[in-house]
Amino acid sequence: MCYSLKNLSIAALLLSFYALPVSAVSVSNDGSSFNVNPITGSETAAQYYDYGGLANGGNPDFGPESRKGFFWLYEQEGTSTMQLCMIVNRQGGVASNVDMRFFNADAGLPAGFDTVLVADDKSSELQYEASENEFHGNWLWSSFGDGGVIGDLLSNPEENSEIQVAVGNLASTDFDWYFVSQGESKYSNPLNFYDDGTFEGSGSLTDPQMIITIPEPASIAILGLGLLLKDRRRNR
Repeated sequence: MCYSLKNLSIAALLLSFYALPVSAVSVSNDGSSFNVNPITGSETAAQYYDYGGLANGGNPDFGPESRKGFFWLYEQEGTSTMQLCMIVNRQGGVASNVDMRFFNADAGLPAGFDTVLVADDKSSELQYEASENEFHGNWLWSSFGDGGVIGDLLSNPEENSEIQVAVGNLASTDFDWYFVSQGESKYSNPLNFYDDGTFEGSGSLTDPQMIITIPEPASIAILGLGLLLKDRRRNR
């Protein structure tokens, strides 16, 4: 029995992905979709967020800014974990407030995605609500930024993880939003949480305004198995 060396190599590579963190993740927002790559590093997601306490807020390496909000995914090298992170405003920025909801209205959040790793700057401002199986962020700041880190998105690798995000009740309409992707400018993926130029007010947290979809690693493994079976039939 002889298998194609090329197909064996490709299949082995695909099968190996099952045990590795996912790289490209799909983000849908305001009628368009794009892929993002998680930020990776040797430190933990919480260390990368670099929360310096109430007087300093968070300071991820890409740099928070006044009147801007950033989302990003983070993978620690050598692990099979992925966290969802966000930060709004920065130290010395404009005073404001914003609410966020992280949920999945159809299937619920994936099992194990229920941990707050960083709540900037109070634990009450970012919480996992077990009875509703979703995260609630309710941030209010005077001149600093707020945000946090939640995870683990890869806690159940046999699920296709879809996280729906709603953003609302922002006191100021002149905030810009971005989804940071490793290897790109932090401004490469702008987000739109506005409706006809006016930020959606109370009640806007009902419907998802951004959907983050992480491919199921098992589907990649199945593709690898398919290549092996195809070669087996061909060489009988």
